[in-house]
Amino acid sequence: MVPSLAQFTKEHNKRWSAKISEVDGYIFVTPEYSSNVPGSIKNGIDYLYNELWGKPAMVVTYGIRGEGMKLFSIYMADLDLMCLPPWVAVPLETMQQHYWITEKEESIAKGYEELKQRPIVADSAKAK
Repeated sequence: MVPSLAQFTKEHNKRWSAKISEVDGYIFVTPEYSSNVPGSIKNGIDYLYNELWGKPAMVVTYGIRGEGMKLFSIYMADLDLMCLPPWVAVPLETMQQHYWITEKEESIAKGYEELKQRPIVADSAKAK
C-alpha cells in the first residue's frame, strides 16, 4: 500500500485518518533531533498526506539550537501544506530561563489566531 493513497486496511489507521480529517488546521509541537524533526513525525505526515493536504499548519519546535523547523518547513512545503508564520523555535537553554513564557507566548498566540482565521481553500481533486 502506498500511504498517500489512503487505502488503509487496519482499523487503527482508519480511525487515525478519520480523526485527522475532522479538523481544519494543525499545530505541530515537536522536539528536534540533529536540526530536524523526528522520523515519526515525518512518517505520520506521509501516511496522512490526503488528510493534511492544503490545510493550514503552525509549527513549534524545541531542541538544543531550535533549528528543527528549517528542514521541516521545506518538507512540509513539498507536501503542499500551508505553513503559517510565525515559526516558533524554542532552544532548550532558553527554556530554562523561562523564555517560552516571557518571550514566545505572544508569538504563539498570534500564530494560533492567524491559523484560526485563515480560510481553507484546498483543491480536493489534487489531494487524491
